[in-house]
Amino acid sequence: MNKSCLYSSILISLMLNLQAVYPQWVRTSLETGNVTCFALSGNNIYAGTDAIGVFLSTNNGTTWTGVSNGFTNTTVTDLEVDGLSFLYAATPSGVFITTNNGTSWFIVGQFQYSPVTSIAINGNYIFAGAEFDGRDTPGRVLRSSDFGVNWNSVLSQTSKFDGIYSLANKKDTIIAGTFFGKVAISTDNGSNWNTYLNGLNYNPITSLIFIGKNIYATYALSGMAAGIYCSTNGGSAWFAVNKGLTNLYVYKLAFFENNIFAATGAGVFRSTNNGANWTDISNGLNGQQVGSLIIIGDTIFAGTTTGVWRRSLSEIVDVKTEKTKLPYQFILEQNYPNPFNPTTTINYSLAKNGMVKITVYNAIGSKVATLVNDYKPAGSYSVQFNSSNLASGIYLYRLESGNYNSTKKFILM
Repeated sequence: MNKSCLYSSILISLMLNLQAVYPQWVRTSLETGNVTCFALSGNNIYAGTDAIGVFLSTNNGTTWTGVSNGFTNTTVTDLEVDGLSFLYAATPSGVFITTNNGTSWFIVGQFQYSPVTSIAINGNYIFAGAEFDGRDTPGRVLRSSDFGVNWNSVLSQTSKFDGIYSLANKKDTIIAGTFFGKVAISTDNGSNWNTYLNGLNYNPITSLIFIGKNIYATYALSGMAAGIYCSTNGGSAWFAVNKGLTNLYVYKLAFFENNIFAATGAGVFRSTNNGANWTDISNGLNGQQVGSLIIIGDTIFAGTTTGVWRRSLSEIVDVKTEKTKLPYQFILEQNYPNPFNPTTTINYSLAKNGMVKITVYNAIGSKVATLVNDYKPAGSYSVQFNSSNLASGIYLYRLESGNYNSTKKFILM
């Protein structure tokens, strides 16, 4: 072998070794489809795609299985899980539901040919955002309180050409983003609405998310006005937070502690100052379009036009913030001791950041104590319950966080 060939071989070997150890995104076995959305239920990760349905992973994204039996339209624009682990899918043909982890699906909401773009869930309420149907029916928000059996329109756009493109909720506050760039906000689960445009542009709002006390809106359908807007006053006024995202389409946001991650038309970007500045963290994605993100435990997943990719958060986030391995799922443990008198300890785990509420009820359903009612980062926690002012008997304690809730019994003797 001449020296030139030898040097070339050594150079190629070094490049391959560097690529193998350099922190970057890694492709999972789901290597097809434009992944538009994610959902998490226990150990199950769901990925919705454009035109090929829903995929399920039970091993943190290592392998995926198609679970689309029953779909009449396999374009999925949103996935949401309710407190009973029922999974809802938004499609152009309506809202579909599965009660058996995707083994079978059936339609529960079809709204005069209006494509369903988004879903939000708060307790017993299921909200569906519908786009205008191209005829005479404007976009609207519909609400169901019986798992999608019956729906009522709670918000209808004033223009027949305006439609609902995105939904988000935090407790009883529901926010809807429209095709013409407006936001409509309800603080009573959709019974009454206020509409705002102050500071926003006139392009479709592709996603909305509550992060702490702020609300963020993303745009992805106009290069000149694409990017991210933020509201710090409940949605009545907005300002752009696009520095570092010039002319990039932004599809979805995710957050972990003080980090916000943006899925864009050219990879994944990160902000550590509430969106004021953004930096590219797309090593390994090769500039491809990212349409969705989800953070599960210590892993961030990206849905792209070529399937699902993942990356360890420890490669991105300061390791000092990761004192312990984050839980992979929401867990409410049985209290100890049980039976108890007068104190007992309740352990619980949170798979992601959010508002957390733990409430104690007596046997007839009356609330007797609120143990936790606060915003908490993902992690594992414990709380003590002192029952010295209560009579002996059977009580219930309930954990609520986002779309997750769980209830267990304990006995005071």
